[in-house]
Amino acid sequence: MFQKALKIANEQVGSNVKDGSYVVDFYGNKEFDGLFGKATAHVRNGKVVGLEDYYNFDKKPWGERSLLAEIATRFGHDPNGAPFHVYGGMIKKRY
Repeated sequence: MFQKALKIANEQVGSNVKDGSYVVDFYGNKEFDGLFGKATAHVRNGKVVGLEDYYNFDKKPWGERSLLAEIATRFGHDPNGAPFHVYGGMIKKRY
């Protein structure tokens, strides 16, 4: 499943990009809309090698996320919960 997410991210980023971090959009993708939404893709040697997202359950204006993602965010929010990172593959060491 993660390899499929990397493939989608590679398609969005393209092959002629410098190494670095790029925002990719999974909204509207049936498999990943509820998991990533928008995520950061890390590129090395022209390929996405890692993905990360930050879950802070922040509500957005209606229409910025898909309807189901926004409803899940608003109803899944725990005011006592702590935000957290989700990441996989190779990412920049920051944590």
